[in-house]
Amino acid sequence: MLEVIATLFQLSESILSGYENMTREERIKKMKHLFVPCPDSDKKICTICNAAVLAPYDHIEAIHLRIEYAYGCYYCDMTLKSSNARRQHIFRFHRKRTN
Repeated sequence: MLEVIATLFQLSESILSGYENMTREERIKKMKHLFVPCPDSDKKICTICNAAVLAPYDHIEAIHLRIEYAYGCYYCDMTLKSSNARRQHIFRFHRKRTN
């Protein structure tokens, strides 16, 4: 079992290599092959982990890419792992500023 997990990890590492030096728009273009439509819902299936997700690009960025703290908050010095995490942070802590 551990060998299978190690092989899957190495496979996902090779699939996802090179993303750390791209812009979000470039990553989105390259990520399109990493998920397929779910036959019975509006979700997409991640081809790396088989998770059914509504926001596939956010899923790939947050779960599979190892881009450390690439998204800075517009209102404070906080840096976050994904654009979705930044969006949630701003909603939680800076909601009054965005209205």
